[in-house]
Amino acid sequence: MSGLQSMALYPVTNGQYQYQYVRDMTGCILPLTVAQVLNFKNLTAQVESPVYSCDSNKARVKIILSGNPPYQMNYIKDGQWFSSVFTQDTNALYWSNGLYSLVNITDATNCTILPAQAFLIDYSSLSLNVQPVNYSCDSNKAYTPLTLTGNPPFNLNYLKGGIPLQLTLYADTTLFWENGSYQFQQISDQTGCSEALSQTMNLAYNSINWNMNIPTYQCDSNKTKIEFVFDGNAPFTLFYKVNGVSTQETTWSDTLTKLLGNGNYLFESVKDATNCLKNINQYFTFSFQPLAYSIPTQYYDCDSNQYRLNFVFQGMGHGL
Repeated sequence: MSGLQSMALYPVTNGQYQYQYVRDMTGCILPLTVAQVLNFKNLTAQVESPVYSCDSNKARVKIILSGNPPYQMNYIKDGQWFSSVFTQDTNALYWSNGLYSLVNITDATNCTILPAQAFLIDYSSLSLNVQPVNYSCDSNKAYTPLTLTGNPPFNLNYLKGGIPLQLTLYADTTLFWENGSYQFQQISDQTGCSEALSQTMNLAYNSINWNMNIPTYQCDSNKTKIEFVFDGNAPFTLFYKVNGVSTQETTWSDTLTKLLGNGNYLFESVKDATNCLKNINQYFTFSFQPLAYSIPTQYYDCDSNQYRLNFVFQGMGHGL
């Protein structure tokens, strides 16, 4: 060293240094006992793209640093300033949803780098809500509305009659099912998150219909017999009018026998347990009379030597 400087800076590379003495221009020598081991590193940073963590419902950001710890990373989330301090080279942060911009990273030597990275994190936790089963009269199928949260697309894994099947879904939807035995097993989304399911459905619906025999008069009861046969899902409710007055009758059986007195009848419709309705629109007028007779007069006929009987009959005529 030379000159009148009281302090001098000299760049040196990493290594082990032992300073022995310093001498000035007069030849005076001052022994030194200073030793240094220099092992500094250039500051670098690798900030990986966020990866959603199912357990924490946050995005995991992996940060790999090289330099001289401790490190400080400054960033902005949704317009607010934040800092994180790291003592290790490999680190992970868990960030909630928001817009993140990395400002700078510094180490113990006050070296600074500018990552110039930004991340928009917008994840949702995975869930599936299967609403109660309903029946569609038009399609003759059961249906279940599904409410989904998470990160589409979704894969729904289920069994039908023991056979594994899969559906890909993109949003809330309504699924239609044929009759059979179903078991939902798992729902997963595009982040790889999955949730076990345990819902089961045993579907055995029948489309509603009706049939009716030809009305027949019953001599013993003096009434008209009509028999209905129903298809569908019991109980069944028959809607009809008697002489213009509305009435209804419910049965759990698939057959219904009616004994009807004289009058005007309009059979309008039948409804089953699924609220499906089938029109009937059959109109009948019954005015039957019971079969009877009387003998108002009888007398002896002298010429024929026989009794004459006068019969009076009541009924529907054309009898013998």
